[in-house]
Amino acid sequence: MNSTPSVLVWLAEAYAAQPLATAVGLLLVFAAGLALLRKALKLFSIFLVLGAVALTISWVVRGEESTEQNLSEVVETVQDEIKERASSQD
Repeated sequence: MNSTPSVLVWLAEAYAAQPLATAVGLLLVFAAGLALLRKALKLFSIFLVLGAVALTISWVVRGEESTEQNLSEVVETVQDEIKERASSQD
């Protein structure tokens, strides 16, 4: 059994044939990956801020107890869903 992944074998062969083109290609792939990561982090931070704003508005409009009760219900629902999916995969 070959323990080296096929992508690494292909990269090694490509590097042996054309080292400069392979290095430039890898740098471009790395740069594209970093750009996508930056976009994902920006999107995550936007959702995080929107969630905090929604939580604050709920706390101001509905009150602390009502907001806490609703959050507890949502957390229980999510926990039940996770347990259900975990048990269905077994």
